[in-house]
This record gives sequence, C-alpha cells and structure tokens, in this order.
Amino acid sequence: EGDLQARVAAVAAGMTRPMEAASDAALLREVKLDLASALLARHRVRLRTGCDAIDECLGGGFPVRGITEIAGESSAGKTQLALQLLFQAQLPLAHGGLQG
Repeated sequence: EGDLQARVAAVAAGMTRPMEAASDAALLREVKLDLASALLARHRVRLRTGCDAIDECLGGGFPVRGITEIAGESSAGKTQLALQLLFQAQLPLAHGGLQG
C-alpha cells in the first residue's frame, strides 16, 4: 500500500507536462485501481469452514465483518457448524483460520 501511495504521489507531481498528461492520467487511474483492489482485498477476509464444498458455496468462507445467521431444522448441524467455526478461527491464516 505504501508503494502504491508513492506511485500516486510521483504521478501527481509530474502531471504538469502537457505532452505526458494523457499517459500520466492513465497511470494514475491504474494506480488508483490497484489501491482500491488492495483495500477491498483487506476487507474480504473470510473464515473457512474446513469443508471445500461449503467454502465454495460461501465464496471462500464466512465473512469476518458482519453477522451471519445460521438457521435450520432440529438436528440439521447448526451447533456442529458453530463449533467447527470456533475451531477454525484458532488456526493460522495459512490454514484458513484467523490466528485465534
């Protein structure tokens, strides 16, 4: 992120040359898109369930920010899922957890 901010500052400082304004503007747009993508990726942290099929259905796991309600009939596995998520949250990021 610091590298992106440095690139934005360098491009903005050099935008006074009329002949290079179009290419500078294109580079600035590209840098802004890179920065936006980095910020979005940071907020898309997901807690994996430990089951690839469920994680795929959920777009990579449960979103960390926000509240997720789990509903279902009796004996559908709601408690088991909640216990699994508690376990998964303790795992390191490399294993799909949140580093407890």
